[in-house]
Amino acid sequence: AAKTAAETAQATAEQKAQEAEEAKTAAEAEKAAAEAAKTAAEDAQTKAESNEKAAKEEAAQAIEAKKAAETAQAKAEANEKAANEALEKAKEALKEADKAEEALRKAIGMLDTYGVRDMIKALPDADKITADDKAAVESARAAYDALSDDQKAMIDPSVVNRLTDAEKAVASLEDKDNETKKGDVNFDGKVNSVDIALIAAHVKGIKTLDDKALKAADVNDDGKVNAADITKIAAHIKGLKTIE
Repeated sequence: AAKTAAETAQATAEQKAQEAEEAKTAAEAEKAAAEAAKTAAEDAQTKAESNEKAAKEEAAQAIEAKKAAETAQAKAEANEKAANEALEKAKEALKEADKAEEALRKAIGMLDTYGVRDMIKALPDADKITADDKAAVESARAAYDALSDDQKAMIDPSVVNRLTDAEKAVASLEDKDNETKKGDVNFDGKVNSVDIALIAAHVKGIKTLDDKALKAADVNDDGKVNAADITKIAAHIKGLKTIE
């Protein structure tokens, strides 16, 4: 009985020892789990602190970026304002330039107008106009016609009349030049033996008369220049029958 009791006590003791061992193992496992949890918590804290730092840095960068953007915007607005002011000044300068150009055009126009006026006033009086003045009269007319209506209005009507009178005088001289006196073949204002000699030379084919001289030589208006015309001119020279 004592042996059985001893065996029972030993079995109980061994069971308790085993339970104690198991409890120790469980305790160690719990301790390891706790340490792992602690490490995980520390890692999480470190990561959180790192994320917080990164967030703060990003926030600081965002603030700096905002400040830079605001500075750039302010600079852009200042540049825009300066550009607008420069544009307004340029517009004003352009207006002034346009005014100056208009004034210059008017000044040039006045110079042109006065130049034409002086050109006309420099022409001889109508009663003193000669064939040699034709070119000057034509030049004055061309210069006057080239003026604008406003420029023409600046010239006194008496000056314009002077140009018109000069043109009429030139036309009158040309009309006289175009007139042919019957029998005056050499256009010296006389009808004499010289004219007969010229007509005779033409009739004989020695020297042909030009169209104007032929018109003067055809005293009988038959469209021909021949001996009949010479006879009529000779009668005129002798006073027998005047050429009409």
